[in-house]
Amino acid sequence: MAWDAAQHRAQGRDVVATVGPITVDRPEHWLIACIVLWLIAFPMYLVARKASRD
Repeated sequence: MAWDAAQHRAQGRDVVATVGPITVDRPEHWLIACIVLWLIAFPMYLVARKASRD
């Protein structure tokens, strides 16, 4: 997930998700979220990734 987010960032299309006061917008943040909250973070990443294409 972090590698894919870094690839998107290099192309100028950050993958960003906001839940309440928390914003996940950097590859490092996605990696931490994935490690800590896999069942929540991975589906959230997929939704945010799709939104970054639009």
